[in-house]
Amino acid sequence: MTPNLKMKIPSLSNDTKWILIWLAGISVLLVWDLVFLNKPALVRVWLGFGNTLLVSAISLTTALLLSFTVSSWITLSRWNERPKLARTGELFLNIFRSVPQIIGLLTGFLILTLLVTAEIMTGKTAILTGFGVTVGVVIFYEFSDMLLERVAWFEQTDFVSASRTAGVPDTHLLFIEIWMRNSLPHLINKLISGFGATIFLLCSIDFVLSVGLSSSVSPINFPPTLGSMLAQIDSKQDILSIGILFTDPFYFPSLFTRHLQGLSVAFLIVFTLACSFKIGNAFTRRHRL
Repeated sequence: MTPNLKMKIPSLSNDTKWILIWLAGISVLLVWDLVFLNKPALVRVWLGFGNTLLVSAISLTTALLLSFTVSSWITLSRWNERPKLARTGELFLNIFRSVPQIIGLLTGFLILTLLVTAEIMTGKTAILTGFGVTVGVVIFYEFSDMLLERVAWFEQTDFVSASRTAGVPDTHLLFIEIWMRNSLPHLINKLISGFGATIFLLCSIDFVLSVGLSSSVSPINFPPTLGSMLAQIDSKQDILSIGILFTDPFYFPSLFTRHLQGLSVAFLIVFTLACSFKIGNAFTRRHRL
């Protein structure tokens, strides 16, 4: 008798499955748009999507750099018995905690609008970088809180005091042992949630900027993002066309060919936010955070 050999196929984790679902959904929409969406609208929609992802990457990078800087400033000052420096860092962090995110975003985007209007900032890369830095500055305190919480957790044990007594340098203990080796899942989880928060905040403030704060500047001078695309009159009309179904249900198939620009933008926003939420939840459960 021949032995019954069965190949063991490794199962994917739920967070990986949702990443693949997101990529598959984006790919299907891209193919559909290539077939049915006119070329100018196709370029605007997917350029806006790419710009949004780029701004998100810049935002998360900015938030990481600021949070590591401020958190290490507070922690190392406290460990080396410099209470004034530690309190200064905590005061700096509390200032950002006390300012509502929408106010910070409006202030930052107003400054960017003035810079674009004065032709001080003209390049699209510079403008997108300004978008990302603005959002990163607004959300960085959330990353700092997580890093400081991890330090506080290890300080409750003998890990920190024993390591310092054994001669481990404070910077190595903080950056490598605590944050990199023992807090990496927490950091990745915060990046996942920060990605979703960045998309939501960027689309919200860009929509406000496009229709209220400076409608004459943003659509013309600012690079397109999903938020600004959603604010365009064509996209609004496409989304409002869903109401036709109440009087003419047979119009449903036409929505996906005649009103594809607005529906594509709305789908990219909602689908990306939903998938990032699912990915974050699955990652949290897998690592028991």
